[in-house]
Amino acid sequence: MGKEERELQAAFSRKEKYEKLLSNLEKLREEGSVTDEQYESMKSNYTQAINEATSTIEQIKRGISRDLESEEKTLEAYEQELKNLEARFKVGELSAEEYQKLEQKTRSKIERAQAKVSELKRLLDSKSSADVGGYAEPGERKGAKAVSAGKGLPALEEIIANKKILFGIIGIVAVVAIIVGIALVGFGGTSAKDVMNLLPESASFLYIDYKTLRADKDLAPVWKEAIREYAGLEKYGVSKLSFLGVSGGVYLAGGDFELEEIRYELDDNGFHKGAYMGEEIWKKEGYQTEAVALLGDKIIWGNEYGVQDAIRVIKGEKASLYESNPKMARIADKLHGGFLVIIMSAPAYSKYKDLEAMGTSIQKISEWKLKVQSVFLFDDKYSAGNAVDDIRSDLEDAEYLNDVEISVSDRYVTATATCDIEDWEKVWWQQKGGINKW
Repeated sequence: MGKEERELQAAFSRKEKYEKLLSNLEKLREEGSVTDEQYESMKSNYTQAINEATSTIEQIKRGISRDLESEEKTLEAYEQELKNLEARFKVGELSAEEYQKLEQKTRSKIERAQAKVSELKRLLDSKSSADVGGYAEPGERKGAKAVSAGKGLPALEEIIANKKILFGIIGIVAVVAIIVGIALVGFGGTSAKDVMNLLPESASFLYIDYKTLRADKDLAPVWKEAIREYAGLEKYGVSKLSFLGVSGGVYLAGGDFELEEIRYELDDNGFHKGAYMGEEIWKKEGYQTEAVALLGDKIIWGNEYGVQDAIRVIKGEKASLYESNPKMARIADKLHGGFLVIIMSAPAYSKYKDLEAMGTSIQKISEWKLKVQSVFLFDDKYSAGNAVDDIRSDLEDAEYLNDVEISVSDRYVTATATCDIEDWEKVWWQQKGGINKW
């Protein structure tokens, strides 16, 4: 079994596992065996896992498609080479012995290329784990609200209802930086929309403005409690992190990097240096190949195909997330920005009927208060109107959110609320035990 097949097997198996769990959960709900709170929490987690696996499958298949195109061109070249050999023999350039020897060698190349093309087409056409070696039990997802580095984002409605997850995300991203030994200093000036234009398409997007969090003394409770839990970050320069964007399982950080230190850390952790489209890329083979690309003032990391897609976006050879997902782009256009922005396509099993995309931003509006803005895009204006009461109820029930306001414009529902910065610190201390388990 080749690398691509192993990666597809793992992704399909993960997708099928959580589809089955979600189906079981729906049955339990029908039987009245789970509470509404349990149902919503578990459903959000399972749906996110399904979306993550689907995104991974799409990334792998995009890589396979590129490989297939290249292999088909190679096959055409070998077939032309065989025709040229025949012509050279007929005109007397090659002796019968030379022709026979070269013909056998070229036919062997053709057979290998044909086998490779056939194999790549089989993988590209795969629909389930049964097509790629059968179901293989994936690693467990820890807890109903577990989030781990490189594993994507929790469902947005869960973030809106429970702000402790925002602290978890900030801390988790910091931990991810340790993986590649990032040493950063200030960068700044990059918006969430700018970063969306540098990342490949996926169903979810996260942006964190680390520079604002670090520099604003009023946001110190957010920054301090998010960063202090992780000993040793200072030596990696993570406290100087400027911004980070995440699209699916692809991470992009911007800053002024100490590249030699990063290279040392990568080499020490089993990565091997190579190149892709003229850019420095380090890879570590495994069940799913990890990759880290060093692009001067940018670093990209994630699985191999996702990192390659990001490089192609930056090179202008592939549409970006902002360009290829108009629904998420519309959400980005309507959000006011902030030190944290989350946007995602609606999961297959959304709480709000006919929801197509949604996003949330958090920004400081005074020395002691934060503003939370959420934008929901629905299939039509009637669905938007019908969802208003549920959205209002969810926000008003969320502890520490105040001044909830809702407005509707055609297919969009916009919700705003405020939160005291000191309340965020209380949430952190109350919930940090749970966050540490993530």
